[in-house]
Amino acid sequence: MRSVGMKPYKRNIFQRLLGIPATKKPRDELSWVFAHDEIVLDLNRVPELEEPGGGIRLNATVSS
Repeated sequence: MRSVGMKPYKRNIFQRLLGIPATKKPRDELSWVFAHDEIVLDLNRVPELEEPGGGIRLNATVSS
């Protein structure tokens, strides 16, 4: 069930088959950090989340 006014992410068949995410990386890569098994976002630096239904993709590099 969707909320009123929220649009589903549209992807073509190739994006779906290749697993290309519908969301984009945040404009400011320094707006978030993953440490101690926690994701911390600086919401002042992530305007993509201000709009209803907005989203971002977070890709973390795991170092061993």
